[in-house]
Order: sequence, then C-alpha cells, then structure tokens
Amino acid sequence: MLGADALCGVLTALRERWGVPLLACTFKRPLDGSEAQVVAAPTSVAANTINAGGNRRFSAVAHGVMGRVAGCECTAGSSVEHHPVQARG
Repeated sequence: MLGADALCGVLTALRERWGVPLLACTFKRPLDGSEAQVVAAPTSVAANTINAGGNRRFSAVAHGVMGRVAGCECTAGSSVEHHPVQARG
C-alpha cells in the first residue's frame, strides 16, 4: 500500500501529465490496517466495496497554478475515521 507521500507524488505526476491546474483525490484505508473488504450486492447502485471495520479517509490536492510553486497538499495527518453501514461511501 502506498503511503501519503507516494500518493501525492502520483497525483502530482497525473496533474502534470493531464495539464490541469488542480487535481484532487480522497483516499480510504481500513482502520485495522488489513485489506479486508465487503462486496456490495451485484444489483446495488452503491460503491462496489467498503472496508470491513471502518475507513480512515484523507484527501490530497496537487496544484500547479501559473505563477505559483507547484506542490501537493495532503490531510493524511488529520485523517477522518468513518464507520459506514452501507457500501456507499
């Protein structure tokens, strides 16, 4: 599993390749550190998986607006814990 710094690097590379000024993404990790996932019913319109036991979520924004220094801001240090009851988020 990639760490927050590596994910910021990937996001920055994608932003540069696609030629956009901003690119953002939210990442989810299982709270217990495992890779266990629960698959939603095939007929569900919800997201296809949830992490059993809850998620730790954080966001990153890669930026490179003209005239400013490019970089990536990340909230991994202040991530949010989420305990979904349905496979929607």
